[in-house]
Amino acid sequence: MLQQQRPLQYTSARRSTICLASTRCTVHGTNGGSQQSQQQQQIDRRAVLSSITSGCVLSVQGMLPAPATAEVDLRKAVANNFVDWWKSRRTLNGGAKLLNPIYVAQQRLQQAAELLGNGSVNSDVATEALQLVRASSLNCFMFEPLESDTFETKASIMTQKYELSDPCTFRIILRNVTSLEPEATQQVAKDKMDALVLSYQRLDTYLDMAREGNTEVIPKAKDELKTTMLIAADIESFVKTTLGV
Repeated sequence: MLQQQRPLQYTSARRSTICLASTRCTVHGTNGGSQQSQQQQQIDRRAVLSSITSGCVLSVQGMLPAPATAEVDLRKAVANNFVDWWKSRRTLNGGAKLLNPIYVAQQRLQQAAELLGNGSVNSDVATEALQLVRASSLNCFMFEPLESDTFETKASIMTQKYELSDPCTFRIILRNVTSLEPEATQQVAKDKMDALVLSYQRLDTYLDMAREGNTEVIPKAKDELKTTMLIAADIESFVKTTLGV
């Protein structure tokens, strides 16, 4: 006589494994070893997956290493050291590398002022003053070159005209000085640069008219030259203050 087979008993883990085999599955079980009729119970697979996934996530989280705070601190230290190094580099010899071009510009402006202040200003004097002023601008504005202008001057004008690069030394200096400063400080530098360029353009117009024989604009040229010199001196002071020299 065949021995009656007892229904298999499944643990909860076993039931979970069976449920993972299909979207819908049937779970079998016994109650105290007593035989019961099989009951079909539909279990949503997503619920089972959610339960298992939650446990896996907790287990994985426990295995993850702590954040690499040491590495983050190292990067911050390197960045801070670079900033300190860059600032110290800019202030070598009292910031001479950045300030010297400004000094040269101021000297040329002063020479132009002396020319315009010595007696009557004829076309030759106005031309000489004009060339000094243009040279003092450090390639920061465009103008119509003279026949006597050097090749370097004409090349600089072509560079500005076709926007091949920015040859303006004043602007380059201010960008270097304020590159690590707050945005408000950078805006102050931009405003000063715009004021300088505008003054140079006005001065250039007056001196060019004087070169062509218009003596009525000479007083205006002298006044505008003073304004240009004041703005250049203001930029010098700004650079020194920002650098802390």
